[in-house]
Amino acid sequence: AASILFGIFPSIQKSVMAAGATPIALVIICNGVAGLLSLCVSLAQRKDIRVTRKQLTSLLLIGVIGLFTTDFLLNIAYTLIPVGYVTMIHFLYPTLVCAAMSAFFHEKLTRHKIFAVILSVSGLALLAGGSFSGSVLGIAVAAATAFSYSFYMIATDRTAAREVDPMVRVFYTNMSVTAAGLVCSVKMAAVFPAAAVSWLDCFIIGAMLCAAIFLINAGVKKIGAGAASFINMTEPVTSLVVSALVYRYALTPMALAGCALIVGSLFFAAKS
Repeated sequence: AASILFGIFPSIQKSVMAAGATPIALVIICNGVAGLLSLCVSLAQRKDIRVTRKQLTSLLLIGVIGLFTTDFLLNIAYTLIPVGYVTMIHFLYPTLVCAAMSAFFHEKLTRHKIFAVILSVSGLALLAGGSFSGSVLGIAVAAATAFSYSFYMIATDRTAAREVDPMVRVFYTNMSVTAAGLVCSVKMAAVFPAAAVSWLDCFIIGAMLCAAIFLINAGVKKIGAGAASFINMTEPVTSLVVSALVYRYALTPMALAGCALIVGSLFFAAKS
């Protein structure tokens, strides 16, 4: 469910940016909305929002390194190399998570996980459409997003943040992203939406972001970072389908084959 939400709202983001808003402004608004909504939900459910110093440190690192850095670098990568290539490199993070969990936390690297890695990488290569042109810098920036998001998934599973309620976690991580965005906006031009409809779109994105991060937090807590990372690979498939429906993009046989391989990788991830 989280990956479906993650796959839908980029199409809404695209329309807001097309109306003149800058990416850093979107980060500030949408993550701010997500953080405030999660706080309201937590208070309404009478959750204890107090955290220890160790938990707060983990949550701030997860927000700034895992979420803000990933979003910021993805926006840069999109300007340097083809979007399909960025997606392919970024979604190598499930493989990185799987390798890290095996190397550092002694999770067994099963045959099913290996099959999942092979199918997912092959599927992403097909989704990229073979368009591998672009600068070395763009490739490096896209690769950095895979590492930063791997940090997010692993830290969510293996640090003191795991002990915090998933919805309370959304509040702290998203507010740290908002704070980081405000700091960066001092040096970067943050152009906020001008039209009321764009602000409404930002609120919708924020609400979806709040729900998506809550769901991925809950998913990691239940099945671990490795399995959750692979199942979250339905995100690029969802994004492709939504883009095709909203922007009338043609779905090529290569893209459909890529989607089939990614779905196959989810089967092996679930079996592991």
